[in-house]
Amino acid sequence: MTWWVLTYLDNDRGLDSLYVLAATNHPAHLMMAWSTTKPAARPVYRNVRGKSVFCGWKYIWDSPNLTEQNESLDTFPHTFGPIALDPTDHVWYVLSSTTKLYERYCQSPLIHVPPPEVEVASARIFRSTNQVIPAHTPTYLIFDSVVWDDYNFFDPAQPDRLTIPVGALYEVGCCIRWYTAFESNSWVRIRDGVPDTFAMVSHYISDTGWAGAAFNLHFLQPFRPGDFLRVQVYNSHPVQKEIAAEHHYTPHFWIRLVGAYPV
Repeated sequence: MTWWVLTYLDNDRGLDSLYVLAATNHPAHLMMAWSTTKPAARPVYRNVRGKSVFCGWKYIWDSPNLTEQNESLDTFPHTFGPIALDPTDHVWYVLSSTTKLYERYCQSPLIHVPPPEVEVASARIFRSTNQVIPAHTPTYLIFDSVVWDDYNFFDPAQPDRLTIPVGALYEVGCCIRWYTAFESNSWVRIRDGVPDTFAMVSHYISDTGWAGAAFNLHFLQPFRPGDFLRVQVYNSHPVQKEIAAEHHYTPHFWIRLVGAYPV
């Protein structure tokens, strides 16, 4: 076993993965013991000429994973991953020169990598002009503008939807305002991309409404990659009506990641 020290360490934490690049002063073949649960730390002391000397920490792992470096043989640079993670996972790891977790060995300090704090998957889109809603025809809203869009939820080639880039728990919402008065039995819904399924959330209008009436809908739901969501409106009046367009208000459609996909 080669005794070494770290001369470089970098953690590239994406939304759903971790990639580690390390370098050592001597060539070595490293292993990465890691977990999404922080290990317990026990101090290690040695008796040196009658004195108790602190020598480091022994980490007691609950459910550790052991990942070998990507390079073969002994090397100066050492890369690990990409390791698949949930967006909300914290990771604790140590690098070592052994495949055994509990023997004495040369190891790095305990490294903590939190979830990404800036790269939060979210998007808000809106429509810049009024949209006509035909009579007695369920109609999907068409969006043409982006306030922000992380991780490409919105595709201008499919302007009626937000598409899920990574499986997780999301909060989804929309706001619409009727430009013209509407009849009872009209409704607004947020639907997923599966045909003939129940709406994720719906507001049914049981009475005749007035011009300018606004509705806000939102919900929490886990989604898988490739799922998509749309806002659907129904006008029960015998003539066409309109959804108003106001840049800071309506119609807006938004989504944000709030947690890991439930196991």
